[in-house]
Amino acid sequence: DISIADITPYRVEEFKAARLLSSATAGTVNRDLALLKNMFNVALLWGFIEKNPVRDVRLLREPPPRTRYLTTEELDRLIFVAARHLVPLIKIAVYTGMRLGEILGLTWDDVAPDGGSVRLLYTKNGDARIVYLSSSARVVIEEQRAAARGPYVFQYRGERIGSIKTAWNAAVRRAEIADFRFHDLRHTFASHMVMRGTDI
Repeated sequence: DISIADITPYRVEEFKAARLLSSATAGTVNRDLALLKNMFNVALLWGFIEKNPVRDVRLLREPPPRTRYLTTEELDRLIFVAARHLVPLIKIAVYTGMRLGEILGLTWDDVAPDGGSVRLLYTKNGDARIVYLSSSARVVIEEQRAAARGPYVFQYRGERIGSIKTAWNAAVRRAEIADFRFHDLRHTFASHMVMRGTDI
């Protein structure tokens, strides 16, 4: 309900404050501001405005990122109590550092004929990449191939896995692991590699 010409840095600061009062985190507000800034850059390019009102608005200080990872003992415990269809997902995440969405979207066409790598076409940053597989990761892929009943590498009862939320929450609860998300398995992969002497 505000004309684009009436949106000033002060109005943007009001928006920022309102978002914080609505319980949005500093990171979320900063993403909002980045989107707004980009939108106003387009408006500037198209000649709708003469100055971007978000340009001089300061971003909020964000806390450092989480670095939670599992010890070998915790990982063994998690795998022991996890649902059967969740175990290969956990293992491939820890062996490769792949994101959950990348794992769930993996098809047999993405797996190299020799089983030594997988090709990820749809990644978070939009760039395709090749993930080379360790011997442990290859075992997981071959176990999935032996049970394959469709185009997707990881399935549950012959269907592509859409969500693991219920199974994941149950597994971390049974394993008595607090404050741990599936994405933290990516940190676990990196941390274990570094602890084995791999250059980051």
